[in-house]
Amino acid sequence: MKAADQSKNANALSEAQTSFEKALSINPKDYEVREGLGRIYLVQNRYQEAYEAFQQAAADRQAAGQQAALPPDMLYNSAVAAQKVGKIEEAIHLFQTYLQTAPTMRALSPGSAPAIFNNTNTTRQ
Repeated sequence: MKAADQSKNANALSEAQTSFEKALSINPKDYEVREGLGRIYLVQNRYQEAYEAFQQAAADRQAAGQQAALPPDMLYNSAVAAQKVGKIEEAIHLFQTYLQTAPTMRALSPGSAPAIFNNTNTTRQ
């Protein structure tokens, strides 16, 4: 049963990835879609691609005239990706910025922080 659930989740991720990629082919500067693709890459342990997706999403966000500060969920996910690809100083900076942006998160137990990762309608299980 567990293997079937894992297969179902993998198929759902693959379908979501395809949808995000199709949306980006239509509008390559859609930073929200690119950020979503980055989250999928994180779940798939494709850290370099996730890192690059978050970097591009941040640049596209700024180019679109959005606020300079990234939303907390994007800061957290970007920090995780940066850490996973060995960009430790950048990861530290992003985590620090995240904590300043979302100060109420400090009160959570260490194991609950990844809940930010799921700041979408999908779940990570």
